[in-house]
Amino acid sequence: MLRQLTAIVLLFISSYCQAQTSCFPNGITFNTQSDVDNFATQNPLCNRISGFVRVTGEVSNLLGLAQLDSIDGYFMVAQTNLLQNLQGLESLRFIGGAVTFDQNQQLQTLNGLQGITAVNGDLWITDNPALDSLAGLNNLQSIDGFLTITFCPQLLSLMALSNVQSISGDLNVINSLSLPSAAGFSSLSSFGGAFNFYGDSALVDLGEFPLLTAVGAEFQLSYNPALTSIAGLSNLSTVAGGVEISENPALLGIEGLQQLESIGGDLGIKNNSNLQNVSAFESLSAIAGELEIVGNTSLSSLQGLQQINPATIEALVISNNGSLSFCALPNICAYLENQTAPAFIDASNANGCNTSDEILQQCVLNIPEATQKQQFELYPNPTSNVLNVPEVEAGPYEITNLFGQLVYTGYFSGHAIDITGLCEGVYILNLHQRKTRFIKQ
Repeated sequence: MLRQLTAIVLLFISSYCQAQTSCFPNGITFNTQSDVDNFATQNPLCNRISGFVRVTGEVSNLLGLAQLDSIDGYFMVAQTNLLQNLQGLESLRFIGGAVTFDQNQQLQTLNGLQGITAVNGDLWITDNPALDSLAGLNNLQSIDGFLTITFCPQLLSLMALSNVQSISGDLNVINSLSLPSAAGFSSLSSFGGAFNFYGDSALVDLGEFPLLTAVGAEFQLSYNPALTSIAGLSNLSTVAGGVEISENPALLGIEGLQQLESIGGDLGIKNNSNLQNVSAFESLSAIAGELEIVGNTSLSSLQGLQQINPATIEALVISNNGSLSFCALPNICAYLENQTAPAFIDASNANGCNTSDEILQQCVLNIPEATQKQQFELYPNPTSNVLNVPEVEAGPYEITNLFGQLVYTGYFSGHAIDITGLCEGVYILNLHQRKTRFIKQ
């Protein structure tokens, strides 16, 4: 008898707990305020929804959902006309899927989500015309997917995201028309996707990303007309995809990328009308695609790009940079000496960078000051077959390419050197420990 009574009690407790923690396995949609207000009365033991939760329509507050602590599926607040905040969800501790806030006409803050520390999917904050703060996400630490913030014209700050440590997907901040700074990512150290700030018309700086050393896909800063500083990226060393910095007319330099060493795709610097230098790329040693320098009308020199291994450049485009007159970096010279390497260089740059031949001629003339006294006269230069070397004593000589690799040796008899067997390109003649560059056509 006692055993039977015990079994009945345990069965009751089990049924009670199950009723408390599991309801709506196929999800639930709240379309009206009465749906929200009646939820607790109709489901007094339900604090865990095992499906999705969707809030839409004429809902004005979520106070009737105060008993909820878990949503196993996705959570979506979309196309509401009256909802201003998320108060009522303070007990919510877990969301098992994506979180979306989309097209909510009066939503101003996300207050009510302070109990959420992780989003187990994408976080979409899109097209909320009254949203001016992300308050409510202050305790969020991880996002297992994309973070996309777009078309929120009143959004003024991202500081509520200052505890986010990891984003496994892309970070997209797009068309946020009032956002002056991206400050708010001071804890972000793990980043698996792309980095995109695009069309943010009030964005002046990126704030600080002190722990960010790698971007897991593409990196794009485009169409940000007020952007003047990217200094907060000072520890970034690797970008797994391409890098594009384009259409940022207030950007004068790229200080902040001094530690960037490798790019896994194209490097495009395009249409930044006041960009004056790219010297901060001083540590960049490899890309894996096209090098495109296009439409930067104030840029006068490519200094800063000299460490890029030319073997990692798949194509070279230098066009429409009206002030660009110095392109003859050793690696650019080495790339152009390979006549089969794709290169598009047109006459819309300044003198010195208008054609491949013009750059190669500058390569010959661009001898470091410390070695200028070691030069001797060569003619014709460029040449296709013979180099004349007047007023130099006979002796052994070496010819190297711009990588310093030995390509030819011989003995100078006192007048001319036959270079017919060399491929077209730029070379260095070393004779009596004196060096001079020449072009083989």
